Amino acid sequence: MKTLNLQQYKKIDNLLYLLAYLFFAIPTLIFFTFWYKWYISIPVITILITLPYLFKKTIKYKTLEQYKAIFNYKKWLIVIVLLLVLNILSGIGGFAFQNGDHNARNAVMHDLINYDWPVKYHYEGEQEINLIGENGYLSYYFVYWLPSALFGKLFGFMAANIVLFVYQFCGLLLFYYFMSRIFNKIRLRYFFVFVAFSGLDVIGQYLVDKDFLTEYAHIDTWSPYFCFSSNITQLFWVFNQGVTTWLITSLLLNENSFKNVAIYMMFILLFSPFPAVGYALMILLFSIFGIYQFENKIENKGFINNFKEMFSIQNIISLFVILFIIIFLLVNPSGQRKGFVFQLFKDLDIYYYIKCYIRFWLLEFGIISILAISKKNFKWIIGTILFLSLIPFYYIGSGADFVNRVSLPMLFFIMLFVIEKLNNFNWKNIIHILIILYLSISCITGLHEIKRSLYRTIEVNKFSISKNFNDNWMTYGKIVSQDVVIYIKNFSSSYDSERFVFKYILK
Repeated sequence: MKTLNLQQYKKIDNLLYLLAYLFFAIPTLIFFTFWYKWYISIPVITILITLPYLFKKTIKYKTLEQYKAIFNYKKWLIVIVLLLVLNILSGIGGFAFQNGDHNARNAVMHDLINYDWPVKYHYEGEQEINLIGENGYLSYYFVYWLPSALFGKLFGFMAANIVLFVYQFCGLLLFYYFMSRIFNKIRLRYFFVFVAFSGLDVIGQYLVDKDFLTEYAHIDTWSPYFCFSSNITQLFWVFNQGVTTWLITSLLLNENSFKNVAIYMMFILLFSPFPAVGYALMILLFSIFGIYQFENKIENKGFINNFKEMFSIQNIISLFVILFIIIFLLVNPSGQRKGFVFQLFKDLDIYYYIKCYIRFWLLEFGIISILAISKKNFKWIIGTILFLSLIPFYYIGSGADFVNRVSLPMLFFIMLFVIEKLNNFNWKNIIHILIILYLSISCITGLHEIKRSLYRTIEVNKFSISKNFNDNWMTYGKIVSQDVVIYIKNFSSSYDSERFVFKYILK
């Protein structure tokens, strides 16, 4: 294969940065075009078109040798195949079994295809949806589906799912590229650490149910009050949040300044609001200690200078877009419960709760975080541990949705520290051996998800795409079963054309 020179590598690097930007910007452009009044959408579209020119000036390029190590085509061929298999097994597109959460997401896809934009519902006669009223408005963070839904309006639901499959596969490839870029080299071990990374759920689940391995069950949720998800669980259940969070966090960790942080916040907030809270906490951590550099010397300019860098032109104009994203998200009052755990659980057994928390703390992130600590990264890991320790005390939703999603960027950050540690692997180093042992146990969570997907696809569904789809609800426009009622209250908001936000901001 012909060897490329530095300028050619830089052009490819620029192109991949542009593709990562377009991965988020195209759905955002569609969203603002069809959901906002023209006098808001036109300035936002202008900003989104302008941002790449400002963003390009801040790219920190690699050396020729580093680019050669990143663009090892033989390893990339293997990675592409591995990611393709993982994307298929996730259930996206219906090529393999879809887990229960696909019910909610397939309903979003149907409504984006079958209704005019913005999606509005008429609930006359549906008395059980009393929180919303007679008219509803789809107010979920659905931009992940917009490009495929636009295609689906022309060619139908199945065609839309093929486009969604391709779109997500592109997101996975881009994430892997920018993760490799962090370490100045592509390695196959990144993939295996990614698949294996999780809490020690198998131990926690064993304490609850000793026979669980005989079932094709979901084992992340073993703790009564708390939950952190493995990477595979995120991909197989909440793919729209997992993929976007991994890509955004990888892009952030390729930065050496704060000039683009609002761009990333703009996208992660629109695509996955809960992980955006975790992203904000990471920015707070970085503003104090500097953005962590995995393969380079860390140059912390100090909190004041870091704060000043945030006032870049691209950050300031991105805040304009963020404002209107927040307005859209606030339209949804959410029928879910909210509050601190001690407020929500009135009859809480405090001693049992503390026991569960300590067990969760150790098994889900405490042990692996301690193993990943080094002289270089200890401030960042301690800060991340602090945030991960605090967020479980707040609840939004019927389960531990808030803690489960807010934790995504920070857990990914811890995973990168594990990769950093293993990049200097030495069989004589006891810490390295313990990390390998940890991953050997934690990988059971992801492998359990893969096993269930394979079993249901082959043995139960017999490779039938129609059976693979977990698509029982079809729409949020009417009650097709009692299971969907709580989701309608969560995904749809009351619509009143005279309400200020609908009269002057949203269509």
